[in-house]
Amino acid sequence: MATPLSGQGAALGMEMQHAISMAVTNYNNHPNNEAWPIRLVVRDDKSSITEAEAIARELIADNALLGFIGHYNSDTSLAAAKIYAGAQLALVSPIASNPQLTESNLSNVFRYTNRDDATAKAISIYLYDKLRKRHAVVFKTDSAYGNSMGDQFIRNFSHCGGEIISVTAVQPGASDPAAIDDIPERADLFFYGGTFEGAALLKALRASGRNMLFAAGDGCWDKINFLQPAGNAAEAGEGVLILSASCNTSHSDESILFEKRYNAEYGPIYNYALNSYDSANLLITAIKDAIQKNNRMPRRDEVLQSLKEISFQGIANPMPVIWNAQGDNMNAICVLNTIQNGNYQQVALIKKDSILS
Repeated sequence: MATPLSGQGAALGMEMQHAISMAVTNYNNHPNNEAWPIRLVVRDDKSSITEAEAIARELIADNALLGFIGHYNSDTSLAAAKIYAGAQLALVSPIASNPQLTESNLSNVFRYTNRDDATAKAISIYLYDKLRKRHAVVFKTDSAYGNSMGDQFIRNFSHCGGEIISVTAVQPGASDPAAIDDIPERADLFFYGGTFEGAALLKALRASGRNMLFAAGDGCWDKINFLQPAGNAAEAGEGVLILSASCNTSHSDESILFEKRYNAEYGPIYNYALNSYDSANLLITAIKDAIQKNNRMPRRDEVLQSLKEISFQGIANPMPVIWNAQGDNMNAICVLNTIQNGNYQQVALIKKDSILS
């Protein structure tokens, strides 16, 4: 696996590593698996495309490497996926949501989470039909994820009949968004596509006296980088609507048990630990199936084939994984959340088939 273990995304990358480590430990501790232990190789991609590409070139040289989980960011995932494809190395993506990851005709990519085009459509319909929002200003961080999420929202909200009043680019790391002052009075919706700049934007919006709803993609479904720094601003005015591509940890007995184990070992969950745990178990199950079919160490192409044929029920999603020809999970979900009493509160779960229809 590779993920940011340093820099601004380090806490989320560490969570991803911890969840994957738990899945590997579970496998290795089972007596039936003693003959075929799995070793987890971890690399810090520093949220850097250059670093992700270097890691990919390093890892494919190790013939014992049978599969890869990551990266956290869409841009690093897009860059590395092509290198892994040349080596027939399976890439299971727990989180990266840019549609291009599975639109690039790479046969080695499997995306567990939902895509920006699907989640943007779901939140747009909810905002327009249920919350009766009509006039949106859009701010988007200039990154692969920020541009994808922002552009997909613009397209889908406009298709619903909503007006996009303005679109403002936010530079990564920006903490004083002066463009907040220029928002027209008729705007009834502020939409943000991006990650780490969301809390600063929300606080600036409330400080300017604007009470309009703040809506955002799943880059703001993040307790440590959005919920905590946003503080009281998250529940001021009309509040927020944040989408996520995973259920919360209390949605099933299995997810509750996982959270208890994770809390005891590592502390609180901030983000996509459930997706990371499921993605690791997906890959481990594919490796086990390939071992059982061949009664030997499998080849990378055999693991790829096992992944394509897999039947798997995880803990982040109430429905089993079903891959389409591109490697997207046809049962991926979109969850919409408000913030109440300092925590995310699920208000809607939208299945992919209903989004597509």
